[in-house]
Amino acid sequence: MKKEGPASQYWLAVGSPKHWKVAFENGNVWGLQATKKAWWEQVTEGDGLIFYVTRPIGGAIGLGRVNTKFKQDKPLWPAEIQKGEVLWPLRFEFDVEFCFPPIQWETSKLEIDALRAIVQAGFQPLKKKARDVALQAFEPLIAQPVGEKADVAGLHGELKAKIAEMGRIQKFLAEVEYPMEATRLDVVWRRVEKSVPTYVFEIQVGGDIYHALAKLKHAYDLWDSRIFLVADHAERNKAEALLSGTFHEIRDRLTFLEIEKMQELYTGKKAYRELEEDVGIL
Repeated sequence: MKKEGPASQYWLAVGSPKHWKVAFENGNVWGLQATKKAWWEQVTEGDGLIFYVTRPIGGAIGLGRVNTKFKQDKPLWPAEIQKGEVLWPLRFEFDVEFCFPPIQWETSKLEIDALRAIVQAGFQPLKKKARDVALQAFEPLIAQPVGEKADVAGLHGELKAKIAEMGRIQKFLAEVEYPMEATRLDVVWRRVEKSVPTYVFEIQVGGDIYHALAKLKHAYDLWDSRIFLVADHAERNKAEALLSGTFHEIRDRLTFLEIEKMQELYTGKKAYRELEEDVGIL
């Protein structure tokens, strides 16, 4: 379960405007130099991030959460491509909780003294005082109706429970929040207690498709699992674009299951199971 709220560890991620734009354009990915390995090893999924853009902007532009960590040997940022080598090999994906659009960075960035005083050190953990001051500055910008947050969280939890129940109907061992190295998978179905997941499901309800596909690809690479992305129809084009590029290796292995279809499948399986129970063949 991801950590939430101000008690989380927060990190200050510092980069140039161009560096940040490349990060956002490539599915929200950040990289650290090898000299920052000690910090990278301490970064945990769910940790908070404060996005800071250096000059000529000079200010904080957004907030996010750490997702999957990984090492990379392929250049991404312009400086890496120009030199033909990886300068920031220690990477992680992140979700964006709030961010000004690039066109507003200059006019809307938050100039927070507690961050400006330490920004020259680059990526670093924030102490409580600096963290609290920064989050307080962002608070008016990220207020979201409680009902909207509850709706998203409620639907995500409901879908996890239904997919797990379908697995049990199919005689699988179904588990939610299944651990996979430094992250967790929404739902897996396994055939027997000590076996690896045969089916893996990631559910996206207004979330980060890139992160979900990264986890599914890793599950496929580890276990050769059958992988499913459960999301709204509106997310299909975004998923297809990523499957044609970054995640082309799983394009023919992944099933995109629309939430509406999944709900229909659940209703049908549950009704059939109840019918079998009624006639006594279970």
